[in-house]
Amino acid sequence: MASSERRVYRGPYIRRDEGRHCATGTTTLATALVDHYRRAAGFESIVFVPEYGRQFIYELHAETEAALGRPVGPADLVWLPEHFARIARQQNALENAAALACPLVIADTDALATELWERRYLGSTSPETALFGTTELPRRDVYLVTDHAGVAFEKDGWRDGDHIRAQMTGWFIEELTRRGHSWVLLSGSHDERMRYAVRLIDALWARGSTFASPDWADRTRLPENTEVSRSTRRAVVPPATDLLS
Repeated sequence: MASSERRVYRGPYIRRDEGRHCATGTTTLATALVDHYRRAAGFESIVFVPEYGRQFIYELHAETEAALGRPVGPADLVWLPEHFARIARQQNALENAAALACPLVIADTDALATELWERRYLGSTSPETALFGTTELPRRDVYLVTDHAGVAFEKDGWRDGDHIRAQMTGWFIEELTRRGHSWVLLSGSHDERMRYAVRLIDALWARGSTFASPDWADRTRLPENTEVSRSTRRAVVPPATDLLS
């Protein structure tokens, strides 16, 4: 039934990197959206899907310090393809767990973003990481791309420099478009981004939570005197791929 289907809205993913952050306001927006919907009927169990890459970099930092026996900084960390694959795998697992808790999922980032950050740091994306960002990527309805313009860069010792933000925004938009994902670019103040995001999610939810007849329904006619067993009757719901068309 449409009312019980797990509707998964996986955005705002896009603006978080796996390890060092470029700061475009995504975590602030994602947290605000989760807080907003947690107060709405039917979404009380919604959970925030965090960026696992942030946790992983702390773990890698601690392991590196233990191995070297001295304090280290971000430049001392050695990134390997298996690190990004692990991040992508865990990010998908967090999404899937959130979808079991609540039919609406809002995530800070995703495995597709991990692919691009691996390209940024290592020059290319490994096949295993790419698998989690494509074939193994959980279903999603829209990406909310948070524009870097108008968001002050916050240097916290882990983030990349302000100079890469425009490049990464371009990479995300280019890749989302190439893969056929639905996305919107959110600009303006936090309040403006929040208002638009809520309107968009509400509209998508309303559209995806109603029954609809297929195009051919009003043209189908059964021959007279044809009996249809009650056990063969079923509702026809548009496929997920049609919900954003």
